[in-house]
Amino acid sequence: MRPISTSVRSIGMEFGIEYGATTARVRSGAGDPAAVPLAGPVFDEESLMFLLRRLPLAPGYQVSLPVMTLQGMLGKDELSVDGLEDVEVPAGRFRCYRLTFGVPRQTYWVGAGGARPLVRFQAGTAGFELLAVSNAELAFPFMNPTVGVLIQPSAGWTFPRPASFLATDTVDLVDPEGRATA
Repeated sequence: MRPISTSVRSIGMEFGIEYGATTARVRSGAGDPAAVPLAGPVFDEESLMFLLRRLPLAPGYQVSLPVMTLQGMLGKDELSVDGLEDVEVPAGRFRCYRLTFGVPRQTYWVGAGGARPLVRFQAGTAGFELLAVSNAELAFPFMNPTVGVLIQPSAGWTFPRPASFLATDTVDLVDPEGRATA
């Protein structure tokens, strides 16, 4: 799972990274992009929560992950699976792997079964919990006449943010088991 690009707007500024095979171009605000050499595989900080769900998680599992921050800083962060816990959140009760990662320390609770949802996240005083799980069927295609796109999803695939598609030129699709996003 190699990143292609990322873009985030925060505090009135836009940050972005475009990844090439050997170089990442990092934009921070209105300035010129900076080239950051890549010596090998790297994972994008903004897509980390999706990567964690795909790793071969098991109690005791440890790995060092090369991670690029939005500011273009490269580092290796240690991930460890501390064990299994039962976690209660508004979406229900889940058996989860408890993962610790990086500096500052971040803790993730990833469901141990099914689609392996990210159930809870905590980093200092910031955090979130899973509110609901759904897999709604859409019986109609999406059309954006401004961009000139018509998308008819395959059976079981969903659009998690349909309203945003009308305002942008991107769309997220999620497979029936929630294992892949296209």
